[in-house]
Amino acid sequence: MVLINTVNTYSFASLVLVLCQIIGCIGAKSKDSIQTPTKTEIVTENTKPATGGNDIDIVLLSRIQFEQLVMAEKHMIVQFGSPSCKKCKEFQKEYEKVARILIGEGIGVYRVDDATLSRQYGIPRLPTLIYFRSEGLPVMYFGGLDGYEIAEWMDSNGEQITVNLYDGDFEHLTQASTGATTGNWMVNFCKPDVPGCSQLTPSWEGAAARLKGRANFAYVDPTKNELLKKRFNIGNSLPVIMLFRLGKQYVYELPARDPASLAVFAETGYQHAKGSPVSIQQSPFDSLVERLAHILKEFSSDKDKATLYICAGALLLMAFMALALIIECCRIIAGDPKNKKSEEKKTE
Repeated sequence: MVLINTVNTYSFASLVLVLCQIIGCIGAKSKDSIQTPTKTEIVTENTKPATGGNDIDIVLLSRIQFEQLVMAEKHMIVQFGSPSCKKCKEFQKEYEKVARILIGEGIGVYRVDDATLSRQYGIPRLPTLIYFRSEGLPVMYFGGLDGYEIAEWMDSNGEQITVNLYDGDFEHLTQASTGATTGNWMVNFCKPDVPGCSQLTPSWEGAAARLKGRANFAYVDPTKNELLKKRFNIGNSLPVIMLFRLGKQYVYELPARDPASLAVFAETGYQHAKGSPVSIQQSPFDSLVERLAHILKEFSSDKDKATLYICAGALLLMAFMALALIIECCRIIAGDPKNKKSEEKKTE
């Protein structure tokens, strides 16, 4: 009987030992299965860029992750740096302060250490911050590297203030020929898909934010606005930056394209550039003459000279009639002096 009890006790103890080992294994496996996400994992819409408390984990994006967020028009601020950048490491505490301030605002706080992306966005120095607004073009930060100052700047620059100008409204909005009422205009002649143009955009937006209320910043796509392209002699090398001030135009030719350099040029730097009177807007008569010249040029290749002479004579006659009509309209508007003299004699 004693032997049976001993065996039963031993069996029960063995069973408990086996169960403990099984539970221990399951616990070990569960611990192994829980892994902390790395900073280089694909960032999704549910990913939190920063967490509350004293420990702030700012996500370091790969190039693919960054492009995904840009394509999704993610509302975010991104620090451009590099692994060897000492100032970037010194700035981390202030950047973490920005992340704490923005908790709950729906604005992502990220970092990238990619030289290709830095060149793509025209980064002038490291570290540099770019604010990617959900509505509007990205804007480059200017100012001190203080967390509260950065958060305040973001709050006041959430909306794009630059505008697009076209053939039909350029003169009306800018009054470039007179510069009378609308102030100074910095105009960026560019095409969005040209690398040099897209590279300039964050700096251009940053300069516009810097001079908010003091100068106007605008874009013109010369490939879609032929009249402006011809008027200001814009070639194929883009972008072309021009300042229109008090009836004069100044071309920005400096190599620096950061917000500070652009803003300085708009306020005082233009004085060191060669200014010229603003190119006159082409009149309807000038357009007609140019069109006639173009038609004559096309006919000049025709072997039948008689046809060429007849066409040339007809076109010249049309031009003369158009000129006479314009003169007559001007006389009607201003009042014909001959009619005034005849009226004066009648009254006498």
